[in-house]
Amino acid sequence: MTAESLYKAGTLGAVSLTQLAPQVSGMLTLSTFQFGAFSAGYLTFALASSFSLSAISEAYARSVTWSDTRSSPADYAAVSTWTAGFFGAVAGVIFGFMEGSLLTAVLGFLSVTLAGRRFPIRYLEIRLGSWRRLFTTELLALVLFSTVMFCVGDFSNQLDILLLAWTVAGIAHWVLGSMREVGGPLSVVRWFKHYWSAMSPLLKDSAMLDMSAVGTPYLLIPVLGAADFGIYRAISNFSAPVRMLINLLRPQLSRRDVREVFAMSVVGLVALLGMFCGIVGASILLYVEHHPLGIDVLDEVSAYWAPAGIFLAGSMVGHYLYVNARTRLIERDLIRGRLLQSGISIALPLLGALSGLSGAIWMFSIGTLLGSLVWLWICFRMVD
Repeated sequence: MTAESLYKAGTLGAVSLTQLAPQVSGMLTLSTFQFGAFSAGYLTFALASSFSLSAISEAYARSVTWSDTRSSPADYAAVSTWTAGFFGAVAGVIFGFMEGSLLTAVLGFLSVTLAGRRFPIRYLEIRLGSWRRLFTTELLALVLFSTVMFCVGDFSNQLDILLLAWTVAGIAHWVLGSMREVGGPLSVVRWFKHYWSAMSPLLKDSAMLDMSAVGTPYLLIPVLGAADFGIYRAISNFSAPVRMLINLLRPQLSRRDVREVFAMSVVGLVALLGMFCGIVGASILLYVEHHPLGIDVLDEVSAYWAPAGIFLAGSMVGHYLYVNARTRLIERDLIRGRLLQSGISIALPLLGALSGLSGAIWMFSIGTLLGSLVWLWICFRMVD
């Protein structure tokens, strides 16, 4: 392994830790009720990330692939900023409603806005190979996040400390990262006019994805209640490391030949890694079930070690196939795959929730596994 490869691996590791920090910290420090409140607001960041991938990052990637189109950094930064601000405002309302606190609402707005803006800019930095800037920015942001989490203790609740740490890390990302310009609304208009043909199929796909990935959890909040919802979302968060790794590789995977990324040997390797992650994750939770750690969320989730393992295995395979399909499949096949997976991902958890938290978790895990088989079928049809 060359020094350059090690440097890239270290950079991707720093990026992964920075992105995982809010979710992991929430699972380790919050009560199940507060983690449910945090998860409800965090879903807005997930929605912002999904939208920015379709309307900004992968629309740009598809355009470069097809016609060597180049956007100005100012327009890219502008559409990233204004999009993130919109979703940040929604997040602020959700955080404020769940906690009944103006301070939590303000911190929720700032943290999601800054993180949502960073997401597409980080994508372009990885695609362009800005490894040195990335490493410095992400490492310092992680240090600042950790410092706030460990050193600030005079807030009224732990959720406010977590959101403050996330906000401070976001400020570091803005100050140290590239494309710091805010831009004006007209830049957003120019962007949408210029890239509409590339983003249109992606937006249709992501809209259906978000109906299942974001819409379904919101429907479950009144059914399960905040505390049980926190446990339900914690199952999903166990796949965050592997999904994060695949997401970080998205800009590089988009450059690969279609027959390379969908080769049987490559997909088989991903499936084996998924099974390994599932077994490891289930084993850890099984251990925690018999040896409680005194951490509310982890101790509660440990009872669901079996569906968590199934979810981890299915999530890794399905996510790998899906992220490659988005920049390669024609619109008809992309929409077909999304309709099938989203239908499964919406129906099964809602039906399972009728029998309570356990039913919702089991159906969520089975739905994830079935969804990975959908993308396996769609992608293999493409290369046949």
